[in-house]
Amino acid sequence: MKETILLFQITDKKMKTALTTALLPLKIRVKQVAEEDYGKKLGILAGVLPEEDAEASAASADSVPLTDPMMILCGIGDQKLNRLLAALRSKNVRIPYKAMLTPTNQEWTPAECLTELKREHEAMTIGTAIHTN
Repeated sequence: MKETILLFQITDKKMKTALTTALLPLKIRVKQVAEEDYGKKLGILAGVLPEEDAEASAASADSVPLTDPMMILCGIGDQKLNRLLAALRSKNVRIPYKAMLTPTNQEWTPAECLTELKREHEAMTIGTAIHTN
C-alpha cells in the first residue's frame, strides 16, 4: 500500500497550508477527500479495497457531513509516523481525530470512523473503558 494520508473536513486555509508545509518533506501522498465521497468506505478512499466496491458503497450510504476534521493514516510505518507527528507538532497543526487504517476500519465510512474516534477520545479523557472483553 502506498503511504497516504486521507484528510476530511479540513476547511481552515491556515491549517491546510501548515499541513502541506509539514507533510511535503515526508513524501507522503495527501488526499483531501471531497464531501461527496464521505459515503464510501475508508478502504476504497485509500485504494486498498477494490474499486468495483466503490459504486455499491456510495449507493448504500449517503454522504454524511463530518462535524470535525479527521486524518486517516494509511500504510505509514512507525518511524515515519513519529516523524509525521513531530512535523505536525512543529507547525502547530492540531487534528484531534487521527487513526491508522486497519482491516477493521477500512470497512467503515468516514462518519462511522469519526463516531468511533470521538467515543475513544471521550473514554480516554474521562478514563473509562469503551471496549470490554
